[in-house]
Amino acid sequence: MQNTICGRDCRRYHPGHNVHPIQGRLISEAPWGWRDAVVLEVAGQEASLSYLLEPGTPTVWHHRPLGEYLLVGEAVVVHE
Repeated sequence: MQNTICGRDCRRYHPGHNVHPIQGRLISEAPWGWRDAVVLEVAGQEASLSYLLEPGTPTVWHHRPLGEYLLVGEAVVVHE
């Protein structure tokens, strides 16, 4: 799976980069791990989220700035 934000030149599989094919397969086999969330704040390479159906406010990171991809108040899904 290629992360479209990361770009074609990125070959890393660390957090915030591409999803390794094995991880992608495991995600598809674990639909229980997806959580609906809303974007609370976007600051550079980090986004603060709030789960909609359970308590929790995760922060996600990407190696490129997220401001052009995420908007405050936007609905997203996150896999644990």
